[in-house]
Amino acid sequence: MMESGVFDPRWTARLAPLSFHPRGPAEGPRVGRHESHRRGRAGDFLDRRAYAPGDDRRRIDWTVFARTDRWTVREEREDTNLRASLLLDVSPSMTFSADGRGTKLRYGAGLLAALAFVLHHGREAAGVGFFDRALLSFQTPQTGNDVLSRLFAQLQHPPTGAPGCFQDSFREFRSRWRGRGAVVVVSDFLGPLDDILSGFRLLCAGGLDVSALQVLDPVELDLAFQGNRRFQDLETGDLIRGDPAVMAESYARIMAARQSALSRGMAALGVDYQRFITKQPVDEAVATFLHRRAAR
Repeated sequence: MMESGVFDPRWTARLAPLSFHPRGPAEGPRVGRHESHRRGRAGDFLDRRAYAPGDDRRRIDWTVFARTDRWTVREEREDTNLRASLLLDVSPSMTFSADGRGTKLRYGAGLLAALAFVLHHGREAAGVGFFDRALLSFQTPQTGNDVLSRLFAQLQHPPTGAPGCFQDSFREFRSRWRGRGAVVVVSDFLGPLDDILSGFRLLCAGGLDVSALQVLDPVELDLAFQGNRRFQDLETGDLIRGDPAVMAESYARIMAARQSALSRGMAALGVDYQRFITKQPVDEAVATFLHRRAAR
């Protein structure tokens, strides 16, 4: 196993036996394990799509290129691999860490690196994207020997983000995504709830299999600090001062109500929503996520 700061090789033993079970028909450019929503004998022509870096050049449709000067590839398959896009929220709130040892952003990158390993090990196509108030980058899901190392490198050095906007980010993602597949979004989901759910409503259109993995620092659930503190909103810069011991009860009540509303909203949209805290080992969290998917 390759060395990577975002992927711990010790996770391999737990992750290697796992697989990402799609909740609907798969669609991808190479033969794999999942049933496509398109039917036909092996080798039948099914569709064309725009060429993307990493595609097999042997599948370029030269007839179309000669006629239109556009690079397209032919899709010919019955059974196809899964195409999965792994999206990481890089807005400022994700840089929070109560103990200074590991931010939510770092933990989220580890989650997606572990999922990329599972997908790659299962010969599935994976790509990584980053977003804040817009879609900062997006890689078309690919397979290949060098794909995993490139995904790890991207996750090791995510871009610096601005305050987030789910609607704008996911609207742009949907404009660039073609066909079916799976999307896994990692975020703390601490922004405005209406923006988050409106964004996921856009993302869920068109039959995508959408998962939302919420990453929180433990203190964000119970405000377990000691002594007077100054709290700063990492998205807006606003400051408040207070004693966590006095604030904790009302904070926990408000946070629990918000979490319940988020969970209900995701369920209503058909999103596979799961929550993890940063003290849980990454490989354990990913195994839990995949086992729950397989059981549904």
